Amino acid sequence: MPKPKKPARRREPPAQWEVIRLKPWPAAFVGYVDAPDKQTALKLAIEQFNIRPADQSRLIVRPH
Repeated sequence: MPKPKKPARRREPPAQWEVIRLKPWPAAFVGYVDAPDKQTALKLAIEQFNIRPADQSRLIVRPH
């Protein structure tokens, strides 16, 4: 009797994160980044969108 085949290991696609900059009103949509976790998403967003140091503490990332 032949051995059953093992299912192929699936790699999950990187999670997509929505980046938002808070300001008095309304909050500003910055863009999307692909990253495996929240910390990495925040770092990538700062680099990718050239966020000024003054605005970096106002960023929010959330799964999209």
